[in-house]
Amino acid sequence: TNAGASGTDSNGIYTKMRYTNISDNILIDAGQSEGFIDVKGRDRASAAEGVIFGHSVVVQGNILYATTPTVGGFDTYGIKVANEDVIVNGNYLEGFGGSAIYTQGTNGFANNLTISDNIIRNHKGSWAITLFGAGSNISVSNNKIYDVNSSNVPSSQNGGIRIKASGGGDIVLAGNQIFNIATLAGD
Repeated sequence: TNAGASGTDSNGIYTKMRYTNISDNILIDAGQSEGFIDVKGRDRASAAEGVIFGHSVVVQGNILYATTPTVGGFDTYGIKVANEDVIVNGNYLEGFGGSAIYTQGTNGFANNLTISDNIIRNHKGSWAITLFGAGSNISVSNNKIYDVNSSNVPSSQNGGIRIKASGGGDIVLAGNQIFNIATLAGD
């Protein structure tokens, strides 16, 4: 089904829950704008007293496939993490026009994050994995990224992994394998 046929911020799976396990799902054309799987919340330190936000989530063993890089004029994204204590492990992602996996940690929401052993293929956006914001204690390891061609954003830079942090730190990249990054005109 196409969860993103109209409007923005449509998701196949969305959570703000604590201690959630999102495993072994198959999502085909299941969202746009934010992510097929959207893991949201806040860091525990900034939550107001008495307000509980999601944290401690595992996203593992899922298959996410975008048959088109855009839906309704919006890029498709695979897994969005705006939360802390999250493991994104062993997922297969293919065909996205935005990042296949990305963090949104403007206020430090992406703390204690592990992105490992994922396979990303036929990526049509500019960066397969993107770390935005001020998160800390982030490990990106042993991911395999094949065929980043930026056909969805031909004037943009493209590559496998991008760190676009506005603060935070303690980011480790180790053991990732990146194959076949297309050269753009003018590069």
